[in-house]
Parts: sequence; C-alpha cells; structure tokens
Amino acid sequence: MLRQKFHQKVTGYEVLVEADQTEPPPEVFMAARIHHAVTGLETDPAAIGEAIRLSEEKYCSVGAMVRQTVILQTTYEIIEEQTQWMKLAPTGATARCVLPDRNSSRGIRGARRLSQRTKI
Repeated sequence: MLRQKFHQKVTGYEVLVEADQTEPPPEVFMAARIHHAVTGLETDPAAIGEAIRLSEEKYCSVGAMVRQTVILQTTYEIIEEQTQWMKLAPTGATARCVLPDRNSSRGIRGARRLSQRTKI
C-alpha cells in the first residue's frame, strides 16, 4: 500500500510485536505493542502513519477482532536508506512516532511478555 497508494520509495519493512499474556491457563493476551520499522528514500512520515492507521482500522479484520479485548499500542520509525547509488547525498536521519493508544485506561498485571520479530 505504501508504494502504490502513497507513492513512497520503501526499500525495507520490519515488524516487531511484543505481547503480554495472563499467567494461568488459558494464557489470554492482554496487551500488544506493534512496532513498524520502514526503510526508504525520502519517505513522508505522514504517509507512513496514515498507511499504518488504515491497515489497522480499515483493512485488517484480525486486528479489529483482537482490538475488542486487547490493548494495542502501535509505534513506527522511518529509517532513511543508506544506499549511495539511490541518492545524491547521504542523510542518516531517523524519524520516530508513537500512535495514540486507544485503550490506555486498562492496566496490565500478572502478565508475561511474548515477542516476535518478522521481516518482510
């Protein structure tokens, strides 16, 4: 979606998901933190944020279902592409943003952490 709809020059995308579960079985998910790392050339932070928001709120049916019972917090970072042949002058800039937590009023107790890293 980033390349087609928002016309962004994305060269890499990585997602890190950490989740908290209750201790006694069934080990139910209570909270999850989703971090998107987008690598690209001259990427627009507003376009990245909007693409992530749309993917969570409009296009992902699993996320819509999970969001009913799990506290989701989404963050992202933009990593400027360092490949010299793709640009005229190197700029090692990184932009970071935290999207607002929709369910911040609930606390997390007796939870364990589950982490998974995925590269696409």
